[in-house]
Amino acid sequence: MGKKLAMLGCGSMGSAILAGLVEDSGAGGAPVTSFTASVRSQASVEKLQTRFAKHVAKVQIVQGELISCAKSADVIIVATKPYALKEVLGAEGMGEAVRGKLVISVLAGISPELILDTLYGKDRSDDSTCHVVQATLNLAARIRQCTAVLNDAALALPEEELAITQWVFEQIGEVRYLPASMMPVAAVLAAIPAIASVALDGMLDGAVAQGVVRSQAREIAALNLVGLGRLLLDGDNTEQLREATASPRGVTIQALLELERGKARATFADAFITASEHARTMASIQD
Repeated sequence: MGKKLAMLGCGSMGSAILAGLVEDSGAGGAPVTSFTASVRSQASVEKLQTRFAKHVAKVQIVQGELISCAKSADVIIVATKPYALKEVLGAEGMGEAVRGKLVISVLAGISPELILDTLYGKDRSDDSTCHVVQATLNLAARIRQCTAVLNDAALALPEEELAITQWVFEQIGEVRYLPASMMPVAAVLAAIPAIASVALDGMLDGAVAQGVVRSQAREIAALNLVGLGRLLLDGDNTEQLREATASPRGVTIQALLELERGKARATFADAFITASEHARTMASIQD
């Protein structure tokens, strides 16, 4: 018999995860076949009920009821905003509701240790708590093209729980693992689409200034970025790609020289480092 999964929070990321899971849950052998999502407002309930109307037999949307949702589920995904950690997991009775269960967190910058501290306190006995998986996702989950980066401590889970964890994230893309110390970096890697969009906006502004309609420039640029991703995955590196494109007296080398004069590479590196350092402090911000 399939297991039951509860989503605590079901905004843009949570609903993207839920959509992928629900679509696959009808296939034979899916480990989870029943879903409940807890959201804050009645408006969110109605929005999600509309979105998942054709799956009403296996998806229930409720307002609040966090404890009862967690208590009745076998697997819990925490998909609230990070600032709501204490409100959701610190609620009276939540620790008992999830005790002994698999708890998957997609809260950026929040470590498994902080989640366990919130649920059970700092003086807890870890042998009688729950199994926490830390995952970092990005918005490509919406189109099931996300690369989920998991804290590699998950590899020590019991076999069944590891299989469920893998199944969850394979429904929205691919899974990779990094050590716990690198999870703040993973949070920024997940933000690369947003960070890169700043550079893309600048180039689109330039295209418009030179006479190309923005929608056409955006489509062409997006298709080129898809191609770039494929080349990188096939083994090319960024230096090779620049060298292959930058012909003598050509257009590309002029653009690259202008970017170097503007210290664009250093600026992006500094932005990445600053964001990573902020991610490392997020646990203390919760105190």
